[in-house]
Amino acid sequence: MEKQDKRNKEIALEKTVEDIKKQILEVDMSDRKFGQDEDKMIYFFLLPFLRREHFEAVGISEEKTAYHHLTDEEKMNIIANLTGKQKAIIRRDFLIANFKNASGSNATASLLLDFAEKHMPEELAAIKNGHNEVYEKRHQRIEEKKVVLLVQEKAKQEAEQPDEPQPEAEVHTEEIPQEEIAA
Repeated sequence: MEKQDKRNKEIALEKTVEDIKKQILEVDMSDRKFGQDEDKMIYFFLLPFLRREHFEAVGISEEKTAYHHLTDEEKMNIIANLTGKQKAIIRRDFLIANFKNASGSNATASLLLDFAEKHMPEELAAIKNGHNEVYEKRHQRIEEKKVVLLVQEKAKQEAEQPDEPQPEAEVHTEEIPQEEIAA
């Protein structure tokens, strides 16, 4: 009976959670102040993005870092007493995890470049310079090919034009008055 009673209590909690997940979407919380408890909740959900090299910085022992996923209990212990530095590490690791979706010129790529400019400007400059050198070489070759193609196109157009007789220069014969001829 105690086993059944325990299970009934678990079922009540499970159903409460399910109903609250639905009901919470209906409640307007926009005017309420964001509390410290909610701040801790945010960090709880950010912690799965924590990089292993930062486990020790948040109090996870070094021997647990290899292939270790944080348990809910570990996350709760971590968020209980976060320092400003630890919060910054967690938030930045979250950003870095999401920068993996950066490509080409999308908004994420723009944010990634801004982040890199702030935190690693020398490395960013070196990477940009390397890729810009390659671009400049390719651009120069394209420009050279364009010039050759323009010359070829012009020569082709000149060769295709039919040989039309050029208008001869008009011969102006002045009428010489008869008096001058007789003289």
